[in-house]
Amino acid sequence: MIVPQTVKAVFTRDNEGITGLTAVITIINVRTGSVLINRASMQEINNGIYIYLFSTFDPSIDYHVICDSNDRSLDGRGLVYGGNDLFTLEFIDTIATRVNDLMNENWKGYPM
Repeated sequence: MIVPQTVKAVFTRDNEGITGLTAVITIINVRTGSVLINRASMQEINNGIYIYLFSTFDPSIDYHVICDSNDRSLDGRGLVYGGNDLFTLEFIDTIATRVNDLMNENWKGYPM
């Protein structure tokens, strides 16, 4: 089931939002490694916040999302995923669950 979601990224320098960037997003299917979105442009909305409408989001798929910009002096890269807090929490829980599942599958018999 496709459920479009807005992906948000915050870009800062010295804890101040940076405007006027060329922000891009890459979205990868975690299970297959397929690049679904490759350096697509993000829209600046205000004070260092950039968005991208992920129109083909499927909640049954785990994604790796990378938000980047043309400015290497920033504090970090994109920080926030999802269209709202509930989605963000569910998205993070899904990733954590999948990582735990993969570790259990791949590390059976190894001390943790």
